[in-house]
Amino acid sequence: MFKEKYEKICDRWECKPNKRLVRQLADIDGAALRTIDLSHEHYIGEVGFYPIVDLIKSTDTIATVNLSDVSMKNSELAYLLESTEQHPGLLTLHLTHNLLSEEAVPLFNAFLEKNKTVEAITLDGNNFPVHFINELRTILQSRSSKNHSLEDTPSGISDISDIRDEGEGRRASTAAGQREAPLEDADTSTERNTLNEDYTMRVRALGSALVGLKFSDFSFPAAPSSLLYDMDASSAALPPGSSWVRVSEVIDGETLVCDPTELLTIPLEAHPPYRWFAQVIRSLAAKPAWLDLSFVNYNYVKGCASFRFFKNQAWEDVLIDDYVFADSSRLTWPGGHHITENVYFLLLEKAYAKVHTCYEALHSDAISEATPLERFRDCFVDLTASVPETIYLKKEEASDEEQHKNFIWNTLTKACKEETVFACLVKGSELFGVKAVHEVNKDRIVELVGPSSEEQRPVFFQSVKYHPNSPSWATFVKESGDGEGGDARKDAVYLTLGEVFRYFELLLQCTRYSHCFTVEGRLEKGERGGAVLLVESEAPLTNCVISVHQPDAQLTMMRGNHAKARYANELGLRVVTVDTDGELLTENKEFDLLDSLAVAPLMASRDRFAILPSLSGAKPVVAVFPTAALTSSSTYYVSVRGEVETVLRPVPQSEAYSVEGTWTVASAPDTADWGENTQYTLSVSETSSVTVRLTALGEVPADCRIGFSIHRTRRLRSFLSYDPSTVLLSTEPCPAPTCEAELVLESVSSQLGSPFFIVPFCTKLTGESSPFLLEVVGNRRVSLAPVDPHYDWNRKQLEVDISDALHNNGGSSAYPTWRFSPQFLLKFPVEQDGEVYIRVQHKDGPPADPMFVSVTPVDTDDPTRKSRHQLSLSPDTVVFAEGVERIDTHFHLTPSLAKGPLLLLVGLSEPYREGSLLLSLYAEPQVTVHTPREWEAVSVAEGQWRLGVTAGGSRSSHPGWINNPFFRLVTPHPTELVCLVVYSPDNYIARRLKRCGVKKVKPVLPVQQPYLDTTLEVEVVQLDERLSTVQSARGSGGSEVLLSVSLDAVAEGERPYFIVPSTTAPQRNGFFRLFVYSNRPVVLEEEENKRWPFL
Repeated sequence: MFKEKYEKICDRWECKPNKRLVRQLADIDGAALRTIDLSHEHYIGEVGFYPIVDLIKSTDTIATVNLSDVSMKNSELAYLLESTEQHPGLLTLHLTHNLLSEEAVPLFNAFLEKNKTVEAITLDGNNFPVHFINELRTILQSRSSKNHSLEDTPSGISDISDIRDEGEGRRASTAAGQREAPLEDADTSTERNTLNEDYTMRVRALGSALVGLKFSDFSFPAAPSSLLYDMDASSAALPPGSSWVRVSEVIDGETLVCDPTELLTIPLEAHPPYRWFAQVIRSLAAKPAWLDLSFVNYNYVKGCASFRFFKNQAWEDVLIDDYVFADSSRLTWPGGHHITENVYFLLLEKAYAKVHTCYEALHSDAISEATPLERFRDCFVDLTASVPETIYLKKEEASDEEQHKNFIWNTLTKACKEETVFACLVKGSELFGVKAVHEVNKDRIVELVGPSSEEQRPVFFQSVKYHPNSPSWATFVKESGDGEGGDARKDAVYLTLGEVFRYFELLLQCTRYSHCFTVEGRLEKGERGGAVLLVESEAPLTNCVISVHQPDAQLTMMRGNHAKARYANELGLRVVTVDTDGELLTENKEFDLLDSLAVAPLMASRDRFAILPSLSGAKPVVAVFPTAALTSSSTYYVSVRGEVETVLRPVPQSEAYSVEGTWTVASAPDTADWGENTQYTLSVSETSSVTVRLTALGEVPADCRIGFSIHRTRRLRSFLSYDPSTVLLSTEPCPAPTCEAELVLESVSSQLGSPFFIVPFCTKLTGESSPFLLEVVGNRRVSLAPVDPHYDWNRKQLEVDISDALHNNGGSSAYPTWRFSPQFLLKFPVEQDGEVYIRVQHKDGPPADPMFVSVTPVDTDDPTRKSRHQLSLSPDTVVFAEGVERIDTHFHLTPSLAKGPLLLLVGLSEPYREGSLLLSLYAEPQVTVHTPREWEAVSVAEGQWRLGVTAGGSRSSHPGWINNPFFRLVTPHPTELVCLVVYSPDNYIARRLKRCGVKKVKPVLPVQQPYLDTTLEVEVVQLDERLSTVQSARGSGGSEVLLSVSLDAVAEGERPYFIVPSTTAPQRNGFFRLFVYSNRPVVLEEEENKRWPFL
């Protein structure tokens, strides 16, 4: 049933079915499909992967999916997780040793939010950050503990302790599941709680299925892939006659033990390439408590063992089954060890091989260019979380030989007496643990843990002074009290201190510390330099060790036939003392000037240690680990270990923060245009010294000077003018191309969040613009950026051309011609208050004519007329200013002013002058600048009042009003219009024609207003029996009057409208001009001068 279902899905995807999966499905036809296991398939392919996921998605009974070692990529993982988000039965996902990376973290987060059934996900062997693995395990553990409570779990399997305690396997007289707590770093368990609980969740997830059955590890199966790096290796590549067997089935349960304390009594034969690991375990057997650090438990009934190893500066739990690959004579392969009653070493070796991918990883050449000593050191760290220190026995200075021997003897004595110290002697690729020291007959004797058989002992062991067959043996036994009647340990080796120096090369001392603090960082490809860390402690630093660690190369390498791991990056470590908190250490080269406490040279290895001498006080210590140019990105860990609590605080190295800008004006601080320079905000995270450097990038004149000023302010807006009271530093103008200054800046918190402002300037430009580079160098975090436009002034800049041809040279509001000066409407989208600054200056050439600028509210309540060209000014003037060289003025915008638009007038003060102006507007509130909409039609008529003829006076007080000039107005459409009547002296036209010279153009309006002792009036009437008034207006005593009116449409033959200009009383002869501004075309013409019926 499932086989045909899978084949149909493959046909839909147009791909061939996976043969292994077809065999699995054929075997379970008729039964529920609960497991999909394609582990170690090496490569399924993208096309072949999707049908498998579709089968999982459409089968609700599947509980376990094992896709380990299938070369799965992030894109394929995304399809798997998306397809199984709503799967009701899925419990376990095995995805170990694939090509997954950190970019897949969001996929798991989204998956766990929607899928509430999954309880275990294994991700070993992928490139995920440690913190994500820890978080994932915590989430799944809490979910698993809820789903597998005591009431619901079969056979009471509610915790891993149940599995431990069910076993009958023994560790000497101690029952399985009971063990002393190992010596553990306090800070490691609290600060970096990275214990791998993935295996605990895996056993829980398989709880009901494992009842009555032995545990089988799917992530490290009984297959060639667990033995060799080559994923394609078949059984033919393995020794004939060998097979996978369970030690719990080969060894009788009555005699089987898993106890590190008995390793001294069992032989540890091994093939030479794998003997180094056996030697490490054999040497550690001198202190069984140290081997107990990595052992968690062995369950004989379930056939599973649990160990832990110190990887990436944290303990990681490993769960394995008890299968080993051995021949008929119980000799394992590839290690070559005998299966004995004490299965501790075989299981420890398997767990260590699993952590490093396979058994072949334990080959002495598995890590490229790694020496035996490096492999010994790394293994000690993995098993004990200790700090290895190499002490060379050969001393170059002969004068210090006796002192050096005393030092070595004291070191060996300390290692034997203290539980936190362990020592072993190294000769080439041989390793011997130090078990005890004795003093017999004035001889200082060192007891070593050696092989139990004479054949495996080095040849020189036969010629030592205290050999069991030597004459001195009986005396040694008697004096040392090591046994009665020559009953001393025959598997131990006794050497005098002189023989130790003669036969061995170096002493390897491992020390465990009570406190450990670790920080994690990352180095990117191509990066040079490392980091600076400050070691802080409340108590004096004693016995302190600083280390830098990069992830194990065997954990991330690509598998292949005879593959080898290698460390691509070289890491080093250097420790110095400083008198400050590292503020003055701005570059790596400065460390060369300081005395080093410890140095670990650059080396392509996993761990680099620097052991510090005891310091008299809590003096700051800065650790620097420079690197060569990185060939690949890498995570690193820096740790400090000691007997007192210490922490590492990063001290950033000096970095240059830079921005590029452009000068568009040449303006020093003493010039008016200084505020037009590009300005930048500068802030530092902590009070520190910084260097500010300004560099001109383009060509500048030889006499050009550059510089900058730094200002203190509480606002976030740039400066519009130079304010000496705010200056923190101002450089003298320097010759280009570089200007530099150093100063101490207060932290941004001391500034209450306000930044400093930097304003670079230059005194001369060759063209319209010139680029520059502004740099700030410091070893604290610096923020350098252009002023944020969200907080800066709202800037508007306009070029205003004034000429006769544009008809906009009307002058200031002192003349009626102001209506033809350039007008702008300022609109504020949001009602808010704030300052508005206006700057007007001549654009080109030296100043010639005076300028003006004025701001008034728009004098109309009609919404349609607010946006049109304004013909009247409000008496409530907001600002008015005049100047010759430059105008700088400002006003405060209130919410009441911001409700409507403001009319901005700008131009030359006198009419009929020409020029070009530059208008700059700086506003705190949001502002938009619009050009008023022009009226659609403008009609102009001229007339005059002559005493006794057409000067009729006002309608209200003079019956001769009918004699005033009448102008017929025809409105074919409903029209809104404004009538403007302006009085002119009787000799104005002649004077203006003469002034214009060859230009015989009549001016639009008079250039000045005469004095009048009467008032102008204008009235719109309709032709009927009474000449009914439609709208009238009276001036305020000046020489003009304005009337706004809305008129209905007048068809042909209907009664037209008339506009009647007049004065309040007939006074003198005079000319006037009538302007009609309308939103529709109109017809304006003067009516014949005849008497009209007037009642």
